[in-house]
Parts: sequence; C-alpha cells; structure tokens
Amino acid sequence: MDKKRGRIFLILVFVIALALAGRLFYIQILGFDELSAAAAVQQQVTIIGLDRRGTIYDRNMTPLTGGSTEYVYLTHKSHIDSEFYEIMDGLGARGRGSASSEYAVYASDTYDKDTADLLAEKYLTYIIEASKRYDEAQTAAHVIGYVNTYDNKGISGIEYELNDILSAPRGRIYAVADRDGAFLPGMPLREENADGESGASGNIVLTLDSKIQEIAENALSESDKNGAVVILDAKTGEILAIASTPVYNPNSVKDYIESGDNELVNKCTQGEYPPGSIFKIVVTAAALENETRDKDGRLVDKNTMFHCTGKEKLSGIEIGCSTGGKDGHGDISLEQAFAYSCNCAFIQLGKLTGSENIIDMAEKLGLGEAPISDLPSVRRGNVTTLENAVGDGIGNLSIGQGEMLVTPLQVARLTNIIARRGNDVELSLIKNADEIMTSAGGSFAQRRVDANVISKETAEEITHMIRQTVIYGTARGTGSNFEAAGKTGSAETGTYEGAPVHGWFTGFFPASDPKYTITVFVENGRSGRASAVPIFEKIAAEIESL
Repeated sequence: MDKKRGRIFLILVFVIALALAGRLFYIQILGFDELSAAAAVQQQVTIIGLDRRGTIYDRNMTPLTGGSTEYVYLTHKSHIDSEFYEIMDGLGARGRGSASSEYAVYASDTYDKDTADLLAEKYLTYIIEASKRYDEAQTAAHVIGYVNTYDNKGISGIEYELNDILSAPRGRIYAVADRDGAFLPGMPLREENADGESGASGNIVLTLDSKIQEIAENALSESDKNGAVVILDAKTGEILAIASTPVYNPNSVKDYIESGDNELVNKCTQGEYPPGSIFKIVVTAAALENETRDKDGRLVDKNTMFHCTGKEKLSGIEIGCSTGGKDGHGDISLEQAFAYSCNCAFIQLGKLTGSENIIDMAEKLGLGEAPISDLPSVRRGNVTTLENAVGDGIGNLSIGQGEMLVTPLQVARLTNIIARRGNDVELSLIKNADEIMTSAGGSFAQRRVDANVISKETAEEITHMIRQTVIYGTARGTGSNFEAAGKTGSAETGTYEGAPVHGWFTGFFPASDPKYTITVFVENGRSGRASAVPIFEKIAAEIESL
C-alpha cells in the first residue's frame, strides 16, 4: 500500500514537472511574441501631458511652475466614442501629446467622482492626479515662457533657453496594461529616466521675487494700458521683476497666435521704442564726461545756462519745447533743464557736445547691445548712426527721437549704472547659473562685473539732477516718502498731429543709497508724468511696505 502511494506521488510530481516545463517552453519559445507585445504595450506609453520637467523657482524657492493640481485622463483609443469626447468637453479637458499612437491623453483642472467612475468602467480610463505646469493666471509668464504640449519641449522664455536642463534626464512612464490596452486597477505607474534610473529633471532658480513680480504685474494691469515694468536689485543687477502687458495664458497659447494684440511679446526684452526725454541722461553724461564747454569756454556743469524760446530751429526742422509753453522757459540752468525736460536747452547742449560723443556714450551705457544673456530673443534696440546725427539730426538725437530705439530692459540697465555711481554690471536672471551650467558642462557668457563706464562724479551729478526732477520737475512729488530719483520721458511715435505718445519713467530709490531700480514704459500712454509716474510710485510704495 505504501509502495503504491509512493508510486502515485512520484507520478504526480512528474506530471507537475512536465506541465511546468511545457509552460516554460511556451513562455520562452511559443509565447515569446505575444508576451513581448504585451511588454511593449507597457513600455510605449509615455504621458507627455504630465509635468515631468524640472521646476522653475523664484529667488526664495517659491515654485513658479508646477504649483497647482490637474487631472490627466489616459484612455486607449480603441475604447473612445462620441460620448467620451462629450465627457471630455464637459470637464474642460485639453488634449495632450503621447509617445504612443494608441493612447489619448487629456488634462483637466476638474475632477468629478461620478464622471471618473463612468470613465473607468465604460472606457477603462486611467486617471492621474498630477502637477499642472502653469496656472491660468501664470506669474511671470513672459519670462518663464511655455512648452509644446505635444512633446513637452520649451518653445519660449526660460523653458526654451534652458530646455536641456529642465527636460534632462527625460523620463518615461511605465504601466501594466492588459491586452486591450486598459491599465490594470491597483497597479501604480512607475517613472524612470531614459537611462533606466530614477531621478528628476534639473531645476532652475531665478532671481525674480514672486512678491515683487506680483506687485509689478498688478500695478501694470490696473493702469489699463499695455506696457512693461522692470525692477532690479540696484546693488547686484539681479532682475527682481519683469512684467509685460497684455498677458497670456500659457495653457492655451494657440488662442493668441493670430490675435493681433501681441500678447506673446515680452515688451521688456523684445519691444523697441524711442526713448524720448529719458535719453537726456545719456546726453548729460556725454557732456560731463567729455568736458564739454559752453559758448563762453566754461566747462558745462549743472549751473550752465541756456536760453529757451519755446522752440529750437534747425535748418530744416523746428522742434518745440512742450514743457516751456508758448514763450519757453527763458534763461534756464542745466539742472533746471533736466528737471523740466527742456528740449531747447538739450538741443543746444547736444550741439556743444557733438553727435559722436553722444553716440559713444549711448554705447558705453549699454544701448545697442543685449543687456542680458539669460533670455532668448533679447532685442538690441538701435543706436543712431553718426551719418544720421549730423546737421539737423543732432536735434532728434539730443532729445531721444529719430532712429534711436531702446528696450525697457536696456533703459533699466542704463539707469542702474547711474544708481551704482557709474559702475556697470550686466543684468542677470538665473540665480543658480553656475550650478546648472557646471552640471551641464557649459557656461553662461562672461558678465561684465565692476566695469566703471562713467566717473563717479558724473553719476553723482546726474543723480542730483534726477533727484530734482521728482522734487520740483516733471515728476514732482514722486516718492516723497522713499527719496526717489528719476527721469520722465514722452516719446513721439509719429510726425503727424495727434500721433500716439509713449510714456516713460525710470529711476531708483532711495537716491542716497539705491536699493531698487525701476523702469516703467506705457505704450500709447500720453506723457511719462501722466501714465508712467503713477505706476512707478505705486510699485515703489508697495515694495517699501513688504
């Protein structure tokens, strides 16, 4: 009996072993193609719609991207019908790209449990709670830029400029799916990098201060005018805020491409405008640095006298003094001419100084070159050529009209040189530039640090003059609580009566020991005093209250 049971046991062991061997043979040989196909399904699903890029932070490590939640809906295309599309529309879902042609990916800010249950049951939809790359009202949208929703590559701004850092190492999403392409319940997604190792993409830390950025954006939007604001740390040249209007929603870029309102244009870096009277800073610096002498042979200084009749006649043109009234200012010192923005006095000063010296000073102060290397598509503006600044051309050159074009970022840099008492430093936007470039095996262009482009004495003389501008001149009353100094500008955009006028105000505070440099530009904003000064004052007051 025992021998019989032993034989039966051995037979059972043999049968089981034979079955296992057969199964192993099937798996290794006969079922190889089938199983490989199943594995391929798992490996081919890359959810581009999820934010797998590195995070962009402000200087205080506040996230500027990935700060809100969205829901990603992943469904095999074979399960989709017209009702599915209606459900997606009801959720306000946006289509996203997928590395697999077999899957449809949608993203929505909305989640409803009943709808989710229906999608899971009827369409075998896999729903993921994920980080949303951009908010609907995205802070610093023009600086950050946006990505292509299909392949998650940066298209503009920092997203474009540092795409290799933000997207590397590139990740892939793996999931367990059945033969129908449905993800199996309870089986979590697994993320790996392209090389098979777990990890995160590189992060970027900007010099922006999100609180100051918000102040700038709000002040600009409340003005109900399109324009730009740049705010610098006066001591370091770091950009604390860079705002441009009109704004756009980076989640729906396609809505703006053909709008005609240029929402995607960053006016701070890409807008080129005549500087108007803020160029008088350049003319003054050129006169003082080149030891210009008046008609009596005396060195020009703040006390040098000019005579304003209300208009200055050149051989072919007549340029009026808008601040001097019909009869002009009469006898006026350089300090007063600066404060009141007297065109007649500055045309006379331009003639004494010479076009070549003025153009050379404009270039020393950073006009005609990119003021920063951290951003793509930074315009250089245009410096008037010497050929076009002789004769009558000296008139337009001396008051910042004609061919002279600048960006708000260039004006901020120019102003900051005065705030730094003649010392120039190229502006910066990337706080962790050395760290990320070292890891990437490259480097940013070498910045000019501690480059004295004008003398301390000249810068202090100009500081005194722009301080008088806010005490009794065209910006009188500005920043009385925080010792502001600045220069207004009203730039004409045409030669015909009623042509739009751009408004400028650029300055810093406190004047005695500058902490912040602020440049405000208002498109079609009448005068600088009427449109730009109130924005400057509002911003400066709110920064002071932080």
